[in-house]
Amino acid sequence: MKNKLTENIEQFLRSYSAMVDYWDEEAGDTHQMLSIREYLAENERTLSIEERAKMQAIDLEVLQLSERENNMAGWDTQMLHKTADVIRGISSERKAA
Repeated sequence: MKNKLTENIEQFLRSYSAMVDYWDEEAGDTHQMLSIREYLAENERTLSIEERAKMQAIDLEVLQLSERENNMAGWDTQMLHKTADVIRGISSERKAA
């Protein structure tokens, strides 16, 4: 039986993946991707090994996308870079621990 947190995490991982797959610099919704990633960061300790692996694979896509869109200046691109900063911050914390 799944609890509400587990259901939320599964839904957020699906949404996070779709937002990366269909990211557009003019969509106006990248703040949602940032919010989802922040939620996942706050709840990372509750992720299963499989969920963590999926999140890390999506994170890699975000970092690659952020690098490709480095010269763009729109609002969605700024939110994309902020999402990448969240990911980099988490990676740095893991290495320090």
